[in-house]
Amino acid sequence: MQPELRLGRVPQAALRTSALEAFVAAVARNSDAVAQDPNVLDIAAAVFEAFASRRSSGGLSRQDLLDACAGVCDERSFDSRFELFKKLKLLIPGVAKAHEDRYLFNPYGAAGILVFDRVSSTGGVDELLALLDRTRLAISRGTATAEQVSAALTWARGMLVVAADYLLMLVRTRSLEMMIAERHQHQHPSLMTDVKAVTELVRLKYTEMDPLAYTVILEAQRYLDARTQFVDRILEEGARAEDFGVLHHEQYLAVARDGSAELLSKALERFVFDPVDLPLSTATIALEVDQLRPPAPKAPQPPRPDNARTRDDPFRALVEREDRRVSIASDEAEVLLGAESMVDISDEMSARGWPGAARLLVSMVRATGPGRPFALEFGDSLRVDPTGQVTYLSPVRLKRTPHAAVETVDE
Repeated sequence: MQPELRLGRVPQAALRTSALEAFVAAVARNSDAVAQDPNVLDIAAAVFEAFASRRSSGGLSRQDLLDACAGVCDERSFDSRFELFKKLKLLIPGVAKAHEDRYLFNPYGAAGILVFDRVSSTGGVDELLALLDRTRLAISRGTATAEQVSAALTWARGMLVVAADYLLMLVRTRSLEMMIAERHQHQHPSLMTDVKAVTELVRLKYTEMDPLAYTVILEAQRYLDARTQFVDRILEEGARAEDFGVLHHEQYLAVARDGSAELLSKALERFVFDPVDLPLSTATIALEVDQLRPPAPKAPQPPRPDNARTRDDPFRALVEREDRRVSIASDEAEVLLGAESMVDISDEMSARGWPGAARLLVSMVRATGPGRPFALEFGDSLRVDPTGQVTYLSPVRLKRTPHAAVETVDE
């Protein structure tokens, strides 16, 4: 067997920097607006954590922030970012006194860190999914205007066109290393489901936008076709190079669990095994055959009488109805979870209004319980929406649990 050839990897730091540069280009003052060292985002996150981990309305000192960044950067790098943070008002004076070394963190900066971290790690398709989700909720609640829905659909269609063109360019002109580095930014199994959910609402409530909604579906299909070409090239070149790093380990594990024997055997076609050598005698084989002989059949029990009481058993009917309800509830829980291990269903409950929210909660309670692979978690906070049908609601999270054996009821 030939030695495995490992492909080089494009540093993830360079990919993050490139993503940040493109993200701020629309508001940048010049071409070097983004620092080339992606570690600067970690410094900002460490400064934010210093404020988030303690309550100090009077602010924190420079030394407090330096200590918080000790594991991220040296003092020289910290001073450079510290001065920049003050100039850009990420850090603002904690008291209105001259020469007072106390600072507070600007909440707009906290939002910026979240956005930059998400964009640099997951790419622009995640933002498209967020746009579709916001649009769906707004239409369901009746708070979206026709102009807002039209603008959202137009923007979604444009993002899909750009994303598909970019993937096809990677397939035609970029190295396998670059494609592997960007593969995690194009893993969105629910994309077409989310697109169809929004377009179906648009067709029901804004019939004049049906042609626009149809073009969004067409561009989503084009993007998925481009993603298929993208993955096919990675797998094809990775197989030629015998590089097992082209897929995530979860994907290999899924194939090992669900793949057929014929498919799994191909991985061992070039391996050489010693021949099977089992020293068996005739007496040993006869003894094993005797032990495997099935026992004599037991006498059949007399059939139960076929009377009206057994045919119309109310308890059995009750159990069967509950089993059907649990099965329907479990299917709905699977749809809500998708590929995730935990989801917050609070927004879905709010979107269904009343009594839809109550029906969804009852269904999810029915899907949980001993021996079932789902559980519910309820938060302590309270969400209030005076304009919605569900005026107040505590957070509800649905999660998967290890599947346990289901207890059965004896007949």
